[in-house]
Amino acid sequence: MKPPNQNEIINNISLRINAAKNQEELAEILRQIKKEDEENILIHLEPYSYDWCDQLLNFRGSTERLSRLLDSASEITTDDFLKLLGKYWEVMDDIGLHIDELRDALFDIHQIEYGPLYTMMDPEEVEVFDDLPENLTVYRGCYENNKFGYSWSLKRNVAEAFPFLRRYRQLGKPILVTAQIEKSEAAALKLGRQEEEIILFKPPKNFTVTELKRKKASGKE
Repeated sequence: MKPPNQNEIINNISLRINAAKNQEELAEILRQIKKEDEENILIHLEPYSYDWCDQLLNFRGSTERLSRLLDSASEITTDDFLKLLGKYWEVMDDIGLHIDELRDALFDIHQIEYGPLYTMMDPEEVEVFDDLPENLTVYRGCYENNKFGYSWSLKRNVAEAFPFLRRYRQLGKPILVTAQIEKSEAAALKLGRQEEEIILFKPPKNFTVTELKRKKASGKE
């Protein structure tokens, strides 16, 4: 099958956009175009190859990516699964919703071992991770019901802010979990959002919990 003619695609898109009568119709046209773009790209890639999964996740929003990756977990190699998980980790907002399924994919389907997963890190992250001391203090801002989630930070101020961000707020008291870990317990370091995020797939043994109170501030979250 030949790849789609790019000029024809562009002309077709322009005609459809120009034909929109209002913003609602335009939004629906753009959603349909995005779906067609995805189908046109995926049809030319080998199903469940790295590139196929990469494009599939790229077309999804932050609240859908992990669930789509998990749908493919049993069909792709362990290396590809970990590469994709690492690449999109910081733009996945559905990790907490699928924490049990992710645990199953990691430890049952792919049978990984606890400890550093270099495949999840890019070259810069590997270099910085290797330079970290052997004993680390990590922080997690959260609530009692999710205090052993996978995302932690080397920066206390970053962790303290998380429970007060609109998309992470819950009922109950926000808390800060402070843990002492060995570097060998960490799965990965992610640097993409300047949060110095440490991924822990195993709950820390040595930790303390303190209640967080909203700081009086100047305004913006």
